[in-house]
Amino acid sequence: MAVSGAMAFLAVFALALSLAAGRLADRWAEALAQSATIRLSAPEAEVDAQTWAVLTILEQTPGVDSARALSDDEQRALLEPWFGPDLPVDDLPVPRLIEIVETPEGFDDDGLRLRLAAEAPGAVLDNHTRWREPLVDAAARLRTLGWLAMALILDQRRQ
Repeated sequence: MAVSGAMAFLAVFALALSLAAGRLADRWAEALAQSATIRLSAPEAEVDAQTWAVLTILEQTPGVDSARALSDDEQRALLEPWFGPDLPVDDLPVPRLIEIVETPEGFDDDGLRLRLAAEAPGAVLDNHTRWREPLVDAAARLRTLGWLAMALILDQRRQ
């Protein structure tokens, strides 16, 4: 009887772990799905003008809920885990980052890319697709792994 109790515990544990991990991956993917980033690389003399041009474009873009340029301190905080706290951001050609929060309907990626290319040639849109897709895949695999573990444990109990 102790073996079947342990097997039941393992089954519940495996299922709970896979479902919890799957929900976490879904939450991350959902957060990425409603956000995007514009990386603005321009000559130093043009950064401010192109930043304002990008923000103006985003204000006029249907499907954009809000947009803002990250401050130097915020950008420094993003780079700190890789380069340390003493990174001289002011002396490096770090691109300006603009954070976009989408409405639930989202915006037209291709249309926005075309407009950015015409009005702010240093701007590159990243809609986080390359980060979102692996998270969605990971969530599906974790759920499948949990159900497979549950099926194997239940099959073991029947024998």
